Amino acid sequence: MKIRFQTFWLPKRGNSEEEYEDAAFPMESGESESDEFLCAVADGATEASFSRRWAQLLVQGFADRTELAELAQKWSDEILTMELPWYAQEKAESGAFATLSGLILNGTTGTYSSKLLGDSCIFHIRDDKLVESFPMTNYESFNSSPALLCSRLSQHEDLESIFSYKEGEWISGDRFILLTDAIAAWIFKLQESKGDGIKTLIAIKDQVQLAELCADARATHDEEGRPNMRNDDVTLLDVHVYA
Repeated sequence: MKIRFQTFWLPKRGNSEEEYEDAAFPMESGESESDEFLCAVADGATEASFSRRWAQLLVQGFADRTELAELAQKWSDEILTMELPWYAQEKAESGAFATLSGLILNGTTGTYSSKLLGDSCIFHIRDDKLVESFPMTNYESFNSSPALLCSRLSQHEDLESIFSYKEGEWISGDRFILLTDAIAAWIFKLQESKGDGIKTLIAIKDQVQLAELCADARATHDEEGRPNMRNDDVTLLDVHVYA
């Protein structure tokens, strides 16, 4: 199985790159040839402390098959080493939060499996057409309070039950595009209103093009006065798979 992958990302409008709180693995672009390929995106919740680091640990941990308990302990150990004012320490004790969409491609069986929590999305595309999207399926699926994974795992009564899973098959030439919520919602909105969302998505070839599209979408508004794209961090991981 041969894989070509590209990752593009942007912070919120008005924020620096250091304030970007999404994460992806791999974060760079490149090629791979193996029987298995793992990738993921995560969206750290701005309202919580150190969610950027939690998102980074989640995507790397998914690719390395690291247990969540180990990732949570690593996050906690890192925070303990920091000298924080009391109010920051108090906030950190509540934990960090993030969504997660992880994908595993199997070259031996021609199948894929995914682990999903929250509103980061995976689009499965074949012959420039959408085969399926998951876990979100339309623009109305998005809201202001997606499910989130807390770095304090004890906050979840049943950890495994908060995830959903999706399996399927791929054929040579298929694409899987992993997106965090702001750009995913915008693509659904374009597809439902103008029929060109998927065309717009698969035409993104580089960082400059993504930046231009997001700047325009953030600056323009729909008939109800809402920005066409919410001002949030944006991450796009585009994976091409070949037999």
